[in-house]
Amino acid sequence: MPRPAIHAALFCLALVASFALSAGAAGEAPRAPRVRCLKVALGRLEGRLAAMDAERITLIQDGKRRTFPAAEFREIRFPDAAAQPLLPNFKVWTHAGGELIAHGVTRGDKPETVNLVGYDWHAEGLPLTSIRAVATRRFLTAAGPEEEDRFRQARRKADPARDSLRIRRQGQLSTVRAIVADISERGVALVAEGDRQVTPWDKIEWILLSPAGYSPAREAGAHKIRLARGSRLNADSVTFAGERFAARNGPASYFIRADAVASIIVPSKACIYLSDLEPVGVVREPFFDVVWQPQLDSSALGGPVMLRGRRYEKGIGMHARTRMTFDVPTGYTRFFAAVGIDDAAGGRGCVTFRVLAGDNELANTGPLSGASALREINLGVEGVERITLEADFGGAVRSSGNLADWADARFVKCPGEGNASPQAIVPSP
Repeated sequence: MPRPAIHAALFCLALVASFALSAGAAGEAPRAPRVRCLKVALGRLEGRLAAMDAERITLIQDGKRRTFPAAEFREIRFPDAAAQPLLPNFKVWTHAGGELIAHGVTRGDKPETVNLVGYDWHAEGLPLTSIRAVATRRFLTAAGPEEEDRFRQARRKADPARDSLRIRRQGQLSTVRAIVADISERGVALVAEGDRQVTPWDKIEWILLSPAGYSPAREAGAHKIRLARGSRLNADSVTFAGERFAARNGPASYFIRADAVASIIVPSKACIYLSDLEPVGVVREPFFDVVWQPQLDSSALGGPVMLRGRRYEKGIGMHARTRMTFDVPTGYTRFFAAVGIDDAAGGRGCVTFRVLAGDNELANTGPLSGASALREINLGVEGVERITLEADFGGAVRSSGNLADWADARFVKCPGEGNASPQAIVPSP
């Protein structure tokens, strides 16, 4: 069977399976996923998710349905979500920071859109302008270090006016620059010098689309959804009913099996993560002549923020010694963070975490090793204009492994609390 026909068949079969698995009786409480809903400040609620929309989250607790305002929460975690990553036919990166693990692609119903299907989700009407890059299974499984580096460099320096394809012809790899007019199960339609032709998928290593036409304000999405098999996507809205989630991001619609979701960051006007803010100052001290750049929503090494076996979707990773300064947004009265040395350090390292307001020290954890329990920082910042997060060497000897994490670092509106409990640093339970 020709390769395009195989892709089309896979898409249709997976789409049917996806609908079948997501169908079912909406009122069956035992099938509702178990969740932990983290509040914007401290605390959490647990139960089974019965329903969710922009205004409300309904949980089943002790056999009873209870409804809470969605604005009370900042993240929903699904502790039972577990799935082994599967080798995809495609990996799709979006300009807004999404990563989609897919095994089928077809042309969308509207011009210049595509449909994607994963192993437990599918998307309809994804605009070509929202896609940053696509890598095929051939590249994901067989590319050597040199080709992988070429792809990384191309993504960092995308041509603002033209798209790029890495293709294989007669056993030789070459990069073609043209305009991607269409993506379908057959392959990629290219326009170059007025000529249009379709390059089949079995000839393509990767595609890099220019950012022309991308609108961050329209397509970034306030909800951040992570799936158990590794996909990450952004959404303007998320609803849950029955056994599946429905999400929208601009014109694109996503349909996701309930048991496939690992976590959802829920937007709240009462909570702002520091990783979503622009710092007003960054100071990095070289470590053995290496200058480490702070990482947003990842560890200093670029992987997920991991502290004592727990993954955090939001946070800042930095290497000692680094300082980052942020303005405190108007109306926000408290600062929270869980701090410690990232699990990637393998128990090594020694870091002291400090929070400063000008020359005033607001919090100091003392030296924490890679084996120390993480610490929860809870500070009143009412009346404070700026705070500085500092990761300093925890001892006289500058050891390796100083991968400092500020997990879930956030400003929170806590009406009526003011600066009560101005400094609190406690071991995390």
